[in-house]
Amino acid sequence: MIIDAHTHPYFNRTATKGLGYVGNLEGTLTYLALKYMRNEFGIKRLGNYILERIIKNGISRAIVSPFFPYVTRVVKSLIDNFPEQFIGFCCVDPHNPKADQILEKYVRYGFKGLKLHAVHQNFWPKQAMHVWEKAEKLNIPVLVHSGRIWQGDTDSSNPLYYQEIIDRFPKLKLIIAHLGGSFEKEALKLAKKYDNVYMDTSGGSAKKVMIAIKALGSERIIFGSDMPFIPYGDPGDELNKIRNLEISDEEKQLILGQNILRLITP
Repeated sequence: MIIDAHTHPYFNRTATKGLGYVGNLEGTLTYLALKYMRNEFGIKRLGNYILERIIKNGISRAIVSPFFPYVTRVVKSLIDNFPEQFIGFCCVDPHNPKADQILEKYVRYGFKGLKLHAVHQNFWPKQAMHVWEKAEKLNIPVLVHSGRIWQGDTDSSNPLYYQEIIDRFPKLKLIIAHLGGSFEKEALKLAKKYDNVYMDTSGGSAKKVMIAIKALGSERIIFGSDMPFIPYGDPGDELNKIRNLEISDEEKQLILGQNILRLITP
């Protein structure tokens, strides 16, 4: 079974990493319909949009995660409507003192993990101690963005800031997105020190994936595409990057599904 561990509930009608006007409009209408009209308008279109792209590439299931808390509502509707194909990660606001309680509620609703984005959510890891503590107690993985996106970004997504977090919560299951992004060396340093730190492959070159495998072993590398934030919103290139690696089939199976399945299984 191939599981894409890093997808998002958005449309991408462009050939770029940006969503474009049409994609943003479709996503906004879907959210507004859920919030104010209390119906599933757009959810099935969105689900089928994602499914079309994963099925044609031989992907069995996709973990869908928002990087803003309000979009968690969309993810919940997706996993309710497509329970066999989608797995949900939620998002909470680290600035909210009750974020730990909200996270616990989401896990009761069926979410299997948490996604946090230090850049988009404008927080520093140490500001979310109540969230890390709750995630450790709930035994769920946390997928965190890593890497600067725009010039002038702070380094709040630098993986080394998680040293303090893991020292305090040593059983926390942490997944560093994008192989660390612009903080590749820092991500490897963190993961070498802590065996409960994993790295997802989205956006990284095949060379960088091999560097991570040699440093950490295939058991701690997780396939993710970051769909639809890749050209045309198609995960094919990201998947073929793993399929074409010069590693054993057993190692590929770990990366393409078994590792993340182990992390989300109680």
